[in-house]
This record gives sequence, C-alpha cells and structure tokens, in this order.
Amino acid sequence: MIILTAGHTGPNSGAQCAATHFDEGAENIWLRNRIAEILTNDYGLVVLVDEDKATLQLVKKRIELDAPHIDFVIDLHFNAHSNPNARGTEAIVADDATTLELRFASRLVHTTSDALDIPLRCIKSESQTPHRRLAMLHLTPQSIILEVCFCTSPEDVEAYRNNREKLAAELAWAIAELMTRKKDIRT
Repeated sequence: MIILTAGHTGPNSGAQCAATHFDEGAENIWLRNRIAEILTNDYGLVVLVDEDKATLQLVKKRIELDAPHIDFVIDLHFNAHSNPNARGTEAIVADDATTLELRFASRLVHTTSDALDIPLRCIKSESQTPHRRLAMLHLTPQSIILEVCFCTSPEDVEAYRNNREKLAAELAWAIAELMTRKKDIRT
C-alpha cells in the first residue's frame, strides 16, 4: 500500500506566490489525486490519500493505524524561495535513509526533472533543511518528501502548468515500477 500526501493539507496552505499565481496546497491536492488515480486505475495498486484539510496530527494517526500495511509514503510539496531564479526539483529523506528511500528519491527527482525539463537539484537529508527534522519522514519505515519545483520561479511554474498531466503519469509509472521491484531492493 502506498500513501500519497498533499503537503500542507489543503488549498490556500503552504507557499503562496502572487507573482506566479501559485497555491501550493491546491496544486499538491491536484497532483496527489491524479497520481493516485493513475496508480489505482492503470497499475492496480492500493493507494491511500490524506484528507484535504486534515491536520498533521490526523495524518499521523491515520498512518499509525495503517502502518502494518504501508509500503511507502510520498509527501508532495512545492518549494519556495525569495529569489525567483531558484529553480528545480529535489527530494528530502531522513538522515538515516534506507536504500529503498534513496532509490525512490532518486527516481522521482529524475522523473520530475525530465518530465518538466527543469533542473535536478539534489536529494538532501532532513538535517540539511531549515527545519532539521521533518515529521513525515518518521511516521513509517519508508518515506520521502518530493519538492516538485519552485512555485516562486516563473520558469518552473510554466513548465509545471504545461506538463502537469505528463508529470503525474510519469511519476505514477515510476512509483509503480519501484513498487514491483521493491522486494529486490535491499532496505
């Protein structure tokens, strides 16, 4: 079972950018729902999604209840920066990331970079982020955060808006392939 979460749990939450007219919460929801739909309909995978207005505590509780059945959690986000020239995609993993988490992070940032034709930034550990510790990376044994692109970059936003359906399809394909090969990847 895969859990997809829309970071910041709802429209008008997370990063807001007036210059690009971007609402991170709303786009997280759209992308989460589209990937989940493709994974379910095209690949037959069991996918749970968080509720659009759920608090982090409710999301954590849901994950704890389903923990024995969860194979992987992917938390979707969009980056923001005061510099509108900051661009690209990146993933965040726990400081003690497993091989599977690193494989998922690598595959999903490469897939995102290719689908949107934006820079590939990096995979960083949570201690390299301003927050130092991110709750979503410690709810199950296997999870990552995918920062799709910078919602403050006009170039990234244009690439996302022009290719978001392609991105959802390619991320779903990559996740499905990783899930089928998961048992071959040592954790």
